[in-house]
Amino acid sequence: MHQIALLHNGYTLVLTGIIGENAGVYRCSLKNKAGSAEKTFNVRVIQKPDFGDKDEVVVVKVNISRPVTLECPIKDTHNAELSWSRHQLPAINGVQNIQIISGGRHLFIPSVQRNDQGFFTCTATNPAGEATKTYKLLVQVPPVILNEGGEYSVIENNSLVLPCEVEGSPIPTIAWKKDGRSITDLKSVRTLSEGQQFKISHAEKIHRGSYACHAKNDVGSAEIHFYVDIITRPAVLQGIKDTVEVVEGETAHFLCPIAEKNFKGEIKLRLYDFKPISSPSRKINQGQGGKRLSVQNVTLNDEGAYSCRIKNDAGETRVNYKLVVFVPPSIIVLEKDKDRTVIENSSITLSCPATGKPEPNIVWQKDGEILYPHNISNVIMSAEVVGSEIKITAIKEEDSGRFTCEASNKAGISEQDLTINVLTPPQIQRDGIPASIEEVADRPITISCPVSGKPAPIVTWLKAWSLFSAGHPLDYQQTVKTSSNGQKLYIHNLNKNDISRYTCVARNAAGEDKRDFTVKLLEAPSFEGPNLVHRVQVNVGKPSIISCPTLNMMILDAEVFKIDNFTIVWENINII
Repeated sequence: MHQIALLHNGYTLVLTGIIGENAGVYRCSLKNKAGSAEKTFNVRVIQKPDFGDKDEVVVVKVNISRPVTLECPIKDTHNAELSWSRHQLPAINGVQNIQIISGGRHLFIPSVQRNDQGFFTCTATNPAGEATKTYKLLVQVPPVILNEGGEYSVIENNSLVLPCEVEGSPIPTIAWKKDGRSITDLKSVRTLSEGQQFKISHAEKIHRGSYACHAKNDVGSAEIHFYVDIITRPAVLQGIKDTVEVVEGETAHFLCPIAEKNFKGEIKLRLYDFKPISSPSRKINQGQGGKRLSVQNVTLNDEGAYSCRIKNDAGETRVNYKLVVFVPPSIIVLEKDKDRTVIENSSITLSCPATGKPEPNIVWQKDGEILYPHNISNVIMSAEVVGSEIKITAIKEEDSGRFTCEASNKAGISEQDLTINVLTPPQIQRDGIPASIEEVADRPITISCPVSGKPAPIVTWLKAWSLFSAGHPLDYQQTVKTSSNGQKLYIHNLNKNDISRYTCVARNAAGEDKRDFTVKLLEAPSFEGPNLVHRVQVNVGKPSIISCPTLNMMILDAEVFKIDNFTIVWENINII
């Protein structure tokens, strides 16, 4: 509450609790019989800078390569000094594509780039205090699809993965369509890696057609197209009584099951829609008197119907076979997913897109330990197994390591290692380390800022919010040094110029931490002027004020002296 009071018989006007309304012209008038006199005072109230809104961070979105202007919306710029910081470091006009114009009222970036994304703060300072206005700049980049489309073919009942690797900010949403329609009702298909892969698990005729991968965000969109052809074999003939299963690359054997050991009739082996085998070859040969057919180094092209025809005078009997070729698993992982770096507490999905015949079974391991749906949370607290993927909602540093995807089927086993490196933000140790340091002049002091983080944080120091380092050509470079890792600041000979607030800023790819330190100079007490005896006369019963002109005293303890029956009390005072 502000008050106005007159003291000393009206000779003194006292204003307490000054507010903006107290500004104005004040006049003191003196009158007597001889005349009058008047003195005028112009009182101007300096108020703390005010931005006129709540202290909220304003989010500004701008497309990459476009200009942006950030305003420092202070109401009154009189006596106010304006400054800007970029990513919590001082912003300098003409450096890093930054232009500070209008006396600091505007920060202009003519062509925004990815590294401009972050926080920009305007600070207004005057003798009454300071205020800040912070903007969060989000750089938006249109989607870019890194691979090309094209024509793909897959054998019926086999698997196929279409790639659509996308970059952009904000993260684009990916949608797949077949022949211009949504894939929602298309069976045996699913998306992997947040939509960047499209898998057909059991290819059928319905999967033949055109596919489009459409990536979109707030800035723009991109699209690539594929054409998928399903290679089908002739329909299986009725009457096939047996199935021969063999792994790709091995030899398939077909045997005519003739009951009579000394059968004298005609034996003919046929394949591929019962077309006759013209003559033996390096791939196909017959044995055991024509009863056995061997197909070497089989491939998916060898799949189909095979027939053994047994004929004599009484008639003909046909035994039909179906050759099924199993294909060992093949894991198709994006190159960027093989070695990933993530920030602690972020979410991550590990995908294992595997092809093979039959469809491979997926098992995950972490550093050699098998991960099951029922035990994965014991190994990784926030993880769960969803199909062939591992979803981790809040990854921790201890979750770093080697994840192995094992795909297996009747044809074999395939493994793929995925390395996950979890980064942790810097953390400055505060326990047991004082934030206020006091020392006498010309003595050395050390400010310790031990910090942990992964990767090892880079430590920089600010003095009164200004960046400096021991290697910078400043006046104090001979007296101020930092340790090799930057976690200690040494002041070799403390003086008045060193009294300030020092800020330790630790940064790495995962974030930052900072801590303020205050350095104070301790000085011995002294008195102004010579130490002479002064005589003080006072009437009995009246108070008297004796001045004690001290210098360099931060705090005086209360002392009581008694001289010739007089009691003198020195009360606690602060002298600045």
